[in-house]
Amino acid sequence: MSIARKLYWDGIAPSGDHFEHYAEVEAHLKTLTIHDGHVPLRGNGQSGSWDSMLSRPVVCPPLVGGTITAPHFLEFALSFTDDMEEYLGGFPYLYSVHSFWTRPSNDRMNEDIQVWHRDRDADHFLVLFMFGSPVMEIEDGPHQFQTRTHRGVQGGHIEFMYGRAGDCFIADTRGLHMGMRPTRGQRLIHWARWCLGTEPQSYAWDKMAPIAASQVPIARPDERLRESTKLLIDWN
Repeated sequence: MSIARKLYWDGIAPSGDHFEHYAEVEAHLKTLTIHDGHVPLRGNGQSGSWDSMLSRPVVCPPLVGGTITAPHFLEFALSFTDDMEEYLGGFPYLYSVHSFWTRPSNDRMNEDIQVWHRDRDADHFLVLFMFGSPVMEIEDGPHQFQTRTHRGVQGGHIEFMYGRAGDCFIADTRGLHMGMRPTRGQRLIHWARWCLGTEPQSYAWDKMAPIAASQVPIARPDERLRESTKLLIDWN
């Protein structure tokens, strides 16, 4: 079964791909300032993120990049452009590349990510997730997804996503999903998100803006990929 077909039926699918450079990405992220919260503007004390690709005014000082400036990550993400187009049914725009860690905590659950919820970024969007740390057992905090709920029907079963650091899966997070809080160690997750059209609601919520192409460690791509990444990268 193709990725797009499994996504249609279940809303979530292993990508079948493995990213070999996860240690280089983590090393790069450790050189950046960590923000409280799974995105810089949503602090909660339970998680932290490195990303603030922001030139617009924000609460915290802006960085020049984040995950998008990590070696090899953007190139790997762009290899899924055709899969995104097949599922979304139109030209895909990459609008968010991000990394965050979650640590064990006795505080109340973070409702943004740790309880059942639906993402409301846009009418049509799709997310590539990558494990930055091993998630092999329940104590590591696997991602959970209620299959079929992305199509507005009653859920089938709860699918748990496990993997090695560098393993990936794709999800239509309009369906009901959550990231379990780890009970040992901390979990590192990377994501890349695509939408149809331009500037989904979350692009404004997270106060994102393109960064200069000179900051991104990738050779200048063809015209199609430059168009697909214009929300994140100023190629001019």
